[in-house]
Amino acid sequence: MSSESLEHEASETPKAGEFPPELRMDPAWVPATRLAQLARSIVFTLVILAAWGAFRRIVAWPEIVMAGTTVLVAAAILLRVLSAIFWPGLSRKYCRYEVLSDRIVVHRGVLMRSITTLPRSRIQHIELAQGPLARRYDIADLHLNTAGTVNARVTLIGLPVVVARALRDRLVEDTSDGGV
Repeated sequence: MSSESLEHEASETPKAGEFPPELRMDPAWVPATRLAQLARSIVFTLVILAAWGAFRRIVAWPEIVMAGTTVLVAAAILLRVLSAIFWPGLSRKYCRYEVLSDRIVVHRGVLMRSITTLPRSRIQHIELAQGPLARRYDIADLHLNTAGTVNARVTLIGLPVVVARALRDRLVEDTSDGGV
């Protein structure tokens, strides 16, 4: 199944129990995450530059050492900004969720790939979360909590809000029926 058809399926409101076998993050997750990471990058840059300015005034190292550390500081800032721009798209590409009758499987990771399987019978509490940017882009995160200590909370990030609500309602319905 192509990613375009998955995105189309995920953007429609599913009926109870009629989820596509595979869900992906909403495409709107990418710009929302870029904005959030760029805002963090600005704060990071300001802190680094303030610390660097104070460091240059306090320490009297040879000019060649100062030039080398200036290059390192600039590289760190550039790497932070580039990762804020490119990483969200890569993360979305390698993240998908499978909602099966007996379990939920989460595939994620760009460099270090992981597959987390959560039996639906272990779900005890479900939380739908939206920050300000998520509300602006109409996306949500669905937190699935279990009683365990390892992977006690599995989060399905960047779902279209209508899909997240429908999935939450379906899982709660299954809980009340004794299925989850």
